[in-house]
Amino acid sequence: MRGLGFITLSAALAFCASVRGADDDADRDNPPIPRVEIRRVNINVFPNQVIIVRGKMIAFEDLREHLKNLVPDARKAAVDVLVIPHSKKEMPLVSKIVVMAKGLGYTKVSFLSPPKHKPKITEITILLSKTGDVFVNDVLIGEKELKEHLEKLVEEDRRKKVRVIICASRLVKVKKVTEVTELCRELGFEDVVFAPIAE
Repeated sequence: MRGLGFITLSAALAFCASVRGADDDADRDNPPIPRVEIRRVNINVFPNQVIIVRGKMIAFEDLREHLKNLVPDARKAAVDVLVIPHSKKEMPLVSKIVVMAKGLGYTKVSFLSPPKHKPKITEITILLSKTGDVFVNDVLIGEKELKEHLEKLVEEDRRKKVRVIICASRLVKVKKVTEVTELCRELGFEDVVFAPIAE
């Protein structure tokens, strides 16, 4: 019996070695995809300390760690960092981010001046969620405030030039979508289209 156990153990070890060898071959055949070297980092700063770095939302208290790990220390000096404020209100936070980035070793750090004028709106997206929430251009709006919000968002004489895209979950009742569509037309928006959300 002792001899049988030895043979079983030997067979198991041989199998593991063959599997490990196969894994090594696979690693050689499929080398890891090299990470793309980051040469530019845009940091967008919005109201309420909303910070977007390369398409990812980062809390201000986590920003230092994120920037620290984003680029190896040896390459930080070669990376362009541009801080982009949404308005003048974000400038104090922009200053802190510039100092933070330089303290981490990024030497090519700059910022844009906040826009003096809000760009004219040419398109509005109204999202009707299955939970009953209404979003206008990603801002949560109470259903009762929708009309007032749309009136303030676009001047009456410009509404004909603005496209309204109504996106709705397939679980939202057709009646609700129709009500919002009619409201937009009553306010003077002529280009109103519907886009269902795939779920």
